[in-house]
Amino acid sequence: MADSIASCQRLRRSRRHVELIDLLLCGPRHILLCGVSSCKFGFCNHHPQIAPHDGDAGSMVRHQGIAATSASAVVFSIILISNFAIYAASQDRSSLYSQSDLEDYLSVTSVAFAGASGANVLIALQSFLAGQTFACASASSIIRAEIGTLSDNQSADYLTETAFASEAPEYALPDNLSSLAPFNGSLPGVLDVSLVVLASGGSSSAGVWFTKTETHLLHLPFRLDEAAADCLGAIGTLTSAISGFQMPNCTSASVASFIAAEGSQLDGKMSADGFEFGLNYALLDPASCSVSFQVSIEQSNIQGISGPFSVLMEENGSATFAKPA
Repeated sequence: MADSIASCQRLRRSRRHVELIDLLLCGPRHILLCGVSSCKFGFCNHHPQIAPHDGDAGSMVRHQGIAATSASAVVFSIILISNFAIYAASQDRSSLYSQSDLEDYLSVTSVAFAGASGANVLIALQSFLAGQTFACASASSIIRAEIGTLSDNQSADYLTETAFASEAPEYALPDNLSSLAPFNGSLPGVLDVSLVVLASGGSSSAGVWFTKTETHLLHLPFRLDEAAADCLGAIGTLTSAISGFQMPNCTSASVASFIAAEGSQLDGKMSADGFEFGLNYALLDPASCSVSFQVSIEQSNIQGISGPFSVLMEENGSATFAKPA
């Protein structure tokens, strides 16, 4: 007890400037009343003991009044001290909660930003694919080069994010960016995109800093390489067929019949691969029986991130029928 009292702090509380109470605060659980002073007209009488003296009725009355006042002061002090302790603890918790809430906000927002950037990149790529006709021979290099130019930026309170796209290897790999399903992950045979996302932010006043770098794999279900290969394969098939056939009478009708037969076979193959096939031709010189032609390959009704779309490829060729022996 002596040690506890030695560590106490003395407080004086005033109640209506009438009673002065000396309190010893000995930690959160011990409060000792060590004296009371009665003050009136600037003069104070100190009462070091609050218990009444035997045989002194007047003193007992006075001391009872002082004791009641003291008890009220003690209760008031206990409430005040307890409320302050609760307030201080709540402030500490509020600070911790604020930091935790900000960290959660930054983490969740970075995931949302990654999804938004991924969607924007795929939308831009889909628009590029649907907005023009590609040459079969150069389609692959042009489209993959375009992927490397795509990027996106997102920002909100306390967080900024930048995303860069590039060509991805065509492997069957999953990805955890589920907000973009079914376009998350990479698939063999379709147009795959790698998305590098850089996020940073925080608040110096809250003592929270946030940085994150991650890579996501996305795709559009356009079969670029297969379409280009089928298109160029059709050019080669027609060139070989024309140059290897001896046309006895090079007329428009005979050439049309031959081209229609070859085109029908090619159309069946392209349909089996899921492409729409087109073939146009022109007889350039009946004397030499040379022909120009154009092959088109289209993958239509591709289910893209912003709705169905189509991609069209074309390639030109020419050949000369063999002369009869």
